[in-house]
Amino acid sequence: MALASLVLGGILAPLACRNDGADDTGAPKEEIAAHAVAPDDLLAIAGQEVTLDGSTSVGTAFSWDLGDGSSAQGATVVHAWTEAGSYRVTLEVDGAPPDSDSLVVTVVNPPLSPAPVASGRLVGDGARLFAALPDFDQVAVVQDGVVTRVEVCDRPTSLSASAQGLAVACRDEVRWYDPELALLEVVEGAASAVLLQDGLWVLRPDGWLEGPEATTPALAGQVLVGGAGQVATAAFKAEEDHGRWWVGTDAGGQEHRLERDPGPDSDTNARGVPNLLGAGALRPDGQVWVWGGLKANTERGLYVEGTPLEHDNVVRSVLKVVDAATGQEREQPLFDNRDRVGAVAFTPLGDKLLVAHLGSRIVDVLDGTSMQRVGGFQEVGHGLDGLWTDGQVAWVLASLDRQLVAFDLQSGNAQVELARIDLVEEEVLTAQELLGARIFHTAADPRMSVDSYISCGSCHPEGGEDGRVWDFTQRGEGLRNTLPIWGMPLSGPWHWSANFDELQDFENDIRLHQSGEGFLAEADWAECQEPLGEEKAGRSEELDALAAYMQHLAAEAAPAAPQAKASDAAFLAAGCTGCHSGDRGTDAAWLAEDSPRLWDVGTLTEASGSRLGGELTGLRTPGLVGVAWTGPWLHDGSAASLEEAVLAHDEVVVDEDTLAEIVAYLRSW
Repeated sequence: MALASLVLGGILAPLACRNDGADDTGAPKEEIAAHAVAPDDLLAIAGQEVTLDGSTSVGTAFSWDLGDGSSAQGATVVHAWTEAGSYRVTLEVDGAPPDSDSLVVTVVNPPLSPAPVASGRLVGDGARLFAALPDFDQVAVVQDGVVTRVEVCDRPTSLSASAQGLAVACRDEVRWYDPELALLEVVEGAASAVLLQDGLWVLRPDGWLEGPEATTPALAGQVLVGGAGQVATAAFKAEEDHGRWWVGTDAGGQEHRLERDPGPDSDTNARGVPNLLGAGALRPDGQVWVWGGLKANTERGLYVEGTPLEHDNVVRSVLKVVDAATGQEREQPLFDNRDRVGAVAFTPLGDKLLVAHLGSRIVDVLDGTSMQRVGGFQEVGHGLDGLWTDGQVAWVLASLDRQLVAFDLQSGNAQVELARIDLVEEEVLTAQELLGARIFHTAADPRMSVDSYISCGSCHPEGGEDGRVWDFTQRGEGLRNTLPIWGMPLSGPWHWSANFDELQDFENDIRLHQSGEGFLAEADWAECQEPLGEEKAGRSEELDALAAYMQHLAAEAAPAAPQAKASDAAFLAAGCTGCHSGDRGTDAAWLAEDSPRLWDVGTLTEASGSRLGGELTGLRTPGLVGVAWTGPWLHDGSAASLEEAVLAHDEVVVDEDTLAEIVAYLRSW
């Protein structure tokens, strides 16, 4: 039934009904067939009375089972539920024969005032929606279906809107605008998230949180959530065996663990550490935090465990649900056939939680208390990374379609699309790059992966890396620490062992390890499936587009360095430029056909495995672009710091001061 408006307080006089089997003259009364008409589904607040009106029913007596163990008599009754949840309420009407009807009452706790706020790529202030457009250096402002675009700063990726205006976090600065979008303040330096709650909060990429009054260490995250005088974030990249979230104020806070899923691995679930947690929200009653991202199953592999990685047990969507009072995790929903959570949003009363899956083109609608799925929207668009709702309409940001899509939240299980609004007039990417961007981030395309689990963006978010070390022994390799796309050499070779000589070789990963159908025609695949064999370039429009987009990421997507350019004197003196040379900090090259330049700097172990199933004699020099953000370091992730990475090189022997100078230089790339 359609959701009816909430009716609080007030008692309607019940209809007077004789049920003694006689009329006013005492003559026997003819029995009538009962017809029960319960109200439409209701949304109620715990502890507040709700009127249930069944007076349009026909019958001789009326009774209600209120779903919480209590009952009531009469055509119209008043009741208050004390605990949040969903209750099936049944109206029984006597007659010959009797009849019954039911409704669902969704009960929520009273919301906080003011309401919690969260940063994101799509935010609203009640009258307007604001969508980040990183590729355009703009924010799109949507009001009454009309779109205007505001030039902001370099690659805006985090927004926050409130009565205080609009805050925008960019690659190298933060801008704060008043409600009329006049610039109030510019805060220099890179920011990964921003929040307006009793002032401006800025989360720096290194995890320092700058509040209105002071600065405190928090976590290196990509989302800020505020409510009840506190601000919280989750670490974007996890520790080896657990995730982390933090809550506090600018006077300090507390860090909490997010536990790995112990599995077991199956076709509906898998083990994994919560990672790439870029979505978060506080339920409007202030009692539950949710953190969304992806879980990574690095426990699996032929070397580390003796079991192969399969397409459905590598990465999966994850939503962590945390009790705000205790910091303990509650039971989490399980998402099958879904990739990374790209955005979350509660309805204003918290009765529903919207969950967008970045590359699956799906938005799930969950019950805000039980976290069980109650509906959703399919085939929404490409790159779902923003959500906003007023409880009546769900707005979804499909970034790679450059669109806002609106759905009716009151239509039950029907998918009713209300609007699809174009946010840009002229595209800044080439047609080939935009196609490549959609392919890179799409898990739902069966050519990319079966069952919608994996896309290129699953391990390379925003062209970066996931901070994981994967066991690629079954690929003819070994333990491999994920490399960022934006740090790669522009002309190859690629991967730690230089096992790809063209970016189109990712067709091999797609087909052989993601169980995708692939983008090459079968005849072409049969001819050129060997990575260093016949060229794949020019055989598939989609593969060529994917390669073009990866080149775009390498040229444009690197984050700002943690510090200004430092002296390279110590770096030069230590001989580091013998390998880390050029404008990308790598000497990667082909010395002859199928013969790449590889180095053994003393870090190879038994776990390093092979190269294309053969002997591994050395490694391709990794680039230095953005190297400070790519920990852990080295091909097997064995260095927990840049200092450890430098000292792991056999030929590098330096004192503490020189080491500090080298690391300062690395941090300035």
